[in-house]
Amino acid sequence: MHVTNKVRLALAAVAASAVSMGVAAPSFAADAPASTATPAPIPVPIGPVWAQLQIHSDSGSANPLATDFVIQAKDTMPGAKLTYTLDFGDGSSPVSGPVIAGSSGTVTVQHIYKATGTYPVKLSVSDGTHSVDLAKSYTASVSRQGPTAAVTVTTSPESLTALADLSQCAPAAVPAEQSIALIRLNWGDGSSTDIRTPTARVLQIPVAHTYKAAGSYGVVTQVVDQDGATATTTEQISVGPPTTGGTAVTRVAGADRYRTAIAISSKLAAGSAPAVVLATGEAFPDALAGVSLAKQVGGPLLLTPSAAPDAAVTAEIKRVLKPGGTVYVLGGTNAVSPAVVSALGAVTVTRIGGADRYETALRIADRLGDPSNVVLATGADYADALAAGPYASDVFAVDASHPAAILLTATTQMSPAVQAYVKKAHAVAAVGGQAVTAANNAHISLAPHASFSGYDRYFTAAMVAAAFQGEHTAGVATGENYADALTGAASLAQAGGPLVLTQTHLLTPAAWHALQGIEASVGATGTVEVFGGPAAVSTATVAQIVEAVHGHMA
Repeated sequence: MHVTNKVRLALAAVAASAVSMGVAAPSFAADAPASTATPAPIPVPIGPVWAQLQIHSDSGSANPLATDFVIQAKDTMPGAKLTYTLDFGDGSSPVSGPVIAGSSGTVTVQHIYKATGTYPVKLSVSDGTHSVDLAKSYTASVSRQGPTAAVTVTTSPESLTALADLSQCAPAAVPAEQSIALIRLNWGDGSSTDIRTPTARVLQIPVAHTYKAAGSYGVVTQVVDQDGATATTTEQISVGPPTTGGTAVTRVAGADRYRTAIAISSKLAAGSAPAVVLATGEAFPDALAGVSLAKQVGGPLLLTPSAAPDAAVTAEIKRVLKPGGTVYVLGGTNAVSPAVVSALGAVTVTRIGGADRYETALRIADRLGDPSNVVLATGADYADALAAGPYASDVFAVDASHPAAILLTATTQMSPAVQAYVKKAHAVAAVGGQAVTAANNAHISLAPHASFSGYDRYFTAAMVAAAFQGEHTAGVATGENYADALTGAASLAQAGGPLVLTQTHLLTPAAWHALQGIEASVGATGTVEVFGGPAAVSTATVAQIVEAVHGHMA
């Protein structure tokens, strides 16, 4: 009897030890998947709950820090339901779930570490009554990767300009959260271009370089990430010689919007303009309908600061204006102050302004003599109205001396005054989706094949440009700001050519196709004018314009 009790006590002690036991397995370090073997798992062999944990990197994942945690467990108690709780040791929330419903089973959990390092991993498996705990040390590490230098350089056999596409350049994927610190383009002619900390958007913008001489050049591109890792690629290119045939492309630009407007006006001879249209260069609303006015009065459209006169603008007005000519000022005194008007001296000034942009456009229409043709465009933005300006002055004009009026809609609605005016018109066109909708909402019939609505401003402007026939001049301006497009549109209205809008750093597909159509009209004797400096239409975009019309820089 005494022996039996001792045996029972020994068995009870073993059982108690098995139930309460928490086994800490020896630590191991798992390195990069290509160079580190997974250590043998260490199971918990005693007690109702048995478990083991394997940890290894996930070789099938694109992320080298992806890690698989393979949990195996079983329970000697029939019908037991095991659950696990796994702590990855990196501060993220532990995860839990079922392992098995029966005697044994396996579950795999994936986790992606954010950085290399050694992490204390903890696993607990329980059947609700008994549990077992494991602890392991896992080292997440990968080989250092470098950035990607993938560059495509395109050239034209008749141009000295090369375009480098950097969109496929990328920082190293590992370590995580890398970024590009520098891209250096060595053009092979002794010059280079540095692009520092480029954003994803900047990488979508081609980089242009114009060589001084035709020949073959090795373009070397170096990409450096923030940790100093580098990647280099070299591409051999050939450029030029440039052609002197085809459509001439010219840039008309000044140091700012005011000087660009002056540069456009300076094409006119001194004392040749019967009138000048003057608008603020600080906001677009009052000037939107001014292109038709500039066409009718036969003068340029110039911009001025609102509060104080600009000496260069004042001088250009006095230079180009005929003796006895008139300056038409668009907008109220908040738009163009009395001080600006006073600086003009002894010239005739007529101010045309209303309570808002919609009324100002109506008053401009009155000054035009209430033409029977009207073009509608939204007054909420500038792009559609500016593309409409040359169209209203040429294609949809009543005749050569009477351009159509441009009236503005309040997005998809019309003010009662605008609606009343439009309903008296003989023919109505709409430029832009909002204007088309406004006309439909007001039950106004639009002239057939005379309205245009594209999926964006660039497509709409391209559609308008395609309506021109036999033009000898066309223009391109950025669609990302209004100033150069406004003054350029007034010049094109005089010349009878369309205005194409583009993004600053990339010739949009719609603009490209519009220019290819324009090339057929303007031909080798025509001109495409680019309004604004490189900050408005980049050098790379101008190179694409030249290519689109198979032309040359003049």
